[in-house]
Amino acid sequence: MPPTTTSGVHHVTFPVSDLQAGISWYERVLEAARIPRLDHHDPSGALFAVIMRLPGLAVPVQLRIAPAAADALAGFAPVTLSVPDLSALEQWAGHLDALEVTRTEIRRARIGHCLDLRTPDGMNIQLYTEAAGPLETVAFTEG
Repeated sequence: MPPTTTSGVHHVTFPVSDLQAGISWYERVLEAARIPRLDHHDPSGALFAVIMRLPGLAVPVQLRIAPAAADALAGFAPVTLSVPDLSALEQWAGHLDALEVTRTEIRRARIGHCLDLRTPDGMNIQLYTEAAGPLETVAFTEG
């Protein structure tokens, strides 16, 4: 039997407690575009999830109503998005500040610089500068 393989990431799902608030936030803050034809409805016709495209992200993002999961992820960063360099990260910081989005300061991280921003449900999304080379050879900072 041949070994099992994967071919990539299909999509990323973020739980939200309020779907409309989540859609609005992702559109405003991350410039996401909803793909209405991929909306998910339950058997009664109620909307429970949407699919969105984020600029620069190769895979779609699903926002799904799951209040308990959203609450459980408060303060946690389940995904880290890359930005090209420190200058791009500084532009993000200015963008987030202009929108009054809660965020951390830019900080030196293990293989670059990063910041965390907070979603309406309190989940963190981390923005991290791209590594300067393959992960196996990039300079790594302890602590």
